[in-house]
Amino acid sequence: MCGLLIATAFGTATPVINAESHGAVTDATLARPLAYTILAPICTVLDALTLLSLRQHAAVFVTIVLCFLAWRVTRARRRGTAPARELVVALAAFVIWILVYALGAAIPRPMAALQMQNPDDVVVDFHSHTNRSWDGRRWFSAERNRAWHTGAGFDAAYVSDHKSVAGALRGLATNARRSAGATVLLPAIESRDQYQHIVAIGIDTNAPIDVKGEWHDPAAITSSDSALGPVVAPLLV
Repeated sequence: MCGLLIATAFGTATPVINAESHGAVTDATLARPLAYTILAPICTVLDALTLLSLRQHAAVFVTIVLCFLAWRVTRARRRGTAPARELVVALAAFVIWILVYALGAAIPRPMAALQMQNPDDVVVDFHSHTNRSWDGRRWFSAERNRAWHTGAGFDAAYVSDHKSVAGALRGLATNARRSAGATVLLPAIESRDQYQHIVAIGIDTNAPIDVKGEWHDPAAITSSDSALGPVVAPLLV
């Protein structure tokens, strides 16, 4: 693994690209600590697992099971085995699989940080969560969100929790009058429009949220509209 890591260092692509042109960004770099580079093969796998959908997780599980069965059957034909031994090996493999998922979800990883050549440039994350989202970790408060973004080189971040502005309000309340190097947290919310996840940024946090947890722009609701008016959606993800 170390040899492969060293070999890839001679053919690396830029880690920061333009989302529109897919070309290299020349005015930004990614600062990578030594621990980040050394642990990259492991951390990349763990990060990938946390981003899979339910179907993809199922596909990974089925693939692992099939590979495990192929390995044990081939080994049994060559060396022989016993049912008790195979049961122990299967249980051990299952425990290892659970531990890998648990470690991927729980342990912190070394972070890389964005660095801009021009100090006047502002780095913004338009979509982040806190523990006020159903998919947010319980310990990931607004302040943990701020600390993570500060470590990653962001000047500002929108807190766009699912159907809640509680995390955004907490972030706004604890923003420093002057950033002093800490990330400024801004209000947003994530809603759903049929099969699209929609993030509304820069929202009025005093605007009502309906019984389904959706935020509605009061300026977009007219007398002819229903009480469940449209959601302002500047950003699709």
